[in-house]
Amino acid sequence: MMRSVGICLSVALCCGMGVSAQQVSMANATPQQLAGIAKDNSRHFGDDPDDGGPLAKDLSHSLKPAAVAAAMRKVGDWQMARSEPYFDRIWTWSVLYSGYMAAADSLNYPPYRDAMLAMGRSSTGSCDRICRMRTTKALGRRTWSFIC
Repeated sequence: MMRSVGICLSVALCCGMGVSAQQVSMANATPQQLAGIAKDNSRHFGDDPDDGGPLAKDLSHSLKPAAVAAAMRKVGDWQMARSEPYFDRIWTWSVLYSGYMAAADSLNYPPYRDAMLAMGRSSTGSCDRICRMRTTKALGRRTWSFIC
């Protein structure tokens, strides 16, 4: 599990660095940037709610496996509830799908894998094709080892 957690954290940190270089304060955003944000929001590539909700008070700052697993589950469950209604075949979703497959393995938590299988079946009828295509584009090397 520690190897998987380390990989997940590495990917999250690397992705976070790439995103932070592009972040813009809403107060300083140009009309073109605001239009891009609105377009991304309309396609459910993210959101920028006025109220992000309360901060989690039940998480630990510890990097011990149990604490990291609890944080992964909390974030994963929250993200699943927000994004599952909008799952799509657009390649940009592949990072989320790959993350859920990795989390399902490292957390030994089948609901994440089940959601990805259901998405694959409903999107194309051929889960194997869509899963391999997405992870290959997103990660360049990883493929999922299941066939629907």
